[in-house]
Amino acid sequence: MKKQYYHISTKGLDNNLFKDEEDFRQIILILAIVFSQDEGTDIVIYSIMGNHIHIIVYGFLDVIEAQVNRMKKLYSMWYRNKYGMNKVLSRVPCKIRQCEDYEDVKTCIGYDYMNPVRAGLTNNAYYYPWSSISAHFRNEFHPFLDLPAEQPLKNKRKLYHTRLPIPENVRLLPNGQIDPASIITTEHVERIMKTSKSLNYFVGRARDSSGNAAETEFLSNDTTASAKAKAIARHVYGMDSPLEALPPEIKRSIADVLKYNYGTPSSVIDRVFALHRKTN
Repeated sequence: MKKQYYHISTKGLDNNLFKDEEDFRQIILILAIVFSQDEGTDIVIYSIMGNHIHIIVYGFLDVIEAQVNRMKKLYSMWYRNKYGMNKVLSRVPCKIRQCEDYEDVKTCIGYDYMNPVRAGLTNNAYYYPWSSISAHFRNEFHPFLDLPAEQPLKNKRKLYHTRLPIPENVRLLPNGQIDPASIITTEHVERIMKTSKSLNYFVGRARDSSGNAAETEFLSNDTTASAKAKAIARHVYGMDSPLEALPPEIKRSIADVLKYNYGTPSSVIDRVFALHRKTN
């Protein structure tokens, strides 16, 4: 097993996950804590919308899965304490899709960074405060960049109302937000994109793109997941037999596609393949 690039995305909720500036700051802090480089995972980029999350990371899948679960748990605890609603993010379907190649990574980066513009939250992706786009190519002229300011750890804890262990590398900007360059590994984008012009090209290209269906479609119930599993079995493996009758290795392959590409919960996958049948 080797490290790979993974695109992580959560399904959008009808009610906002992040209702105010404090919530946005908190989820970014949680990203810094959860995807700590001590675990061998690099945050490549992030883009936080009001009702969903996009992150690209570089690491090992089993570690990333555990980190995503912890992220959902920690933010759910924050949301419960503030708004009184239990397990709000824990219940949200989440996809972890392995990027196929560098071109795929570039497309995902452009798509994620253009998301706030497509949603009508800003006219310029570089003005959106809840993505890491300002962290890249800082050796080149960047008109929207505030210089980071060091803050004592106790100030960070007080500002973010947390007792969680804040990584030492986390820096705050003068406005109190976390400097994205302190929590993402900027070398990934700079190596893949090579220049800021290339980054701008892929972000701009995403403006009018309809996006990849695998990036936007969630199959979180038995009916839709079963239909997709049957289609994969038929078109990829040439098998029309009932899903529960498929060979174990094919079940595992299709289950991985449902889980990582379409955010299908494990409980739904078990039912689709009749892995846990009720007995009388």
